[in-house]
Amino acid sequence: MVAGAPEASAGTGRLEEWAGWFVRVLAGLLWLTATLKMISVLQGDPVLRWRDPVFQVPNRNLLVLGACAEWAVAAYAVWGGRLWRKVALIHGLAACWLMYRGLLKLSGFKGYDCPCLGPVVRDLPFEEGAWSVLLGWMAWGTFLGASLLLGAHAWRQARSNLEPGGDGAGSAGGG
Repeated sequence: MVAGAPEASAGTGRLEEWAGWFVRVLAGLLWLTATLKMISVLQGDPVLRWRDPVFQVPNRNLLVLGACAEWAVAAYAVWGGRLWRKVALIHGLAACWLMYRGLLKLSGFKGYDCPCLGPVVRDLPFEEGAWSVLLGWMAWGTFLGASLLLGAHAWRQARSNLEPGGDGAGSAGGG
């Protein structure tokens, strides 16, 4: 059985297959971004000593916290047992990132060239701020994708609970 794949059972369906792929792809992306963040921290760019405009802690500390959270969610996504808990954790992490970005905007923060994903990303031929936009779209896509998957799962669970003789377990599997 592949780590992160939906549990095999008679009731496993297409929704679990999509959710399994979603979890595996996001686990890889989270592992990559967390690793790049830690490389950036180890390189000690001066901007990492500045205070974050939202939490008023050094950017370095916030980057370490973010990387550890991403590694933790990625690890559970690979080795954890419950598919829908994996999707929910990914959804929660994306929601936190989006809320943080919203708070940055509300604070009036205009941005600076943050080396958050390290020199590997900084040396690629992209305009300044392009990575921030790309990461924002990825966060929104992750949030919306997880929302759709969780909504479809909840819908199917509710329908199976209403079926005659339904025991509440339904055919959704891996709760």
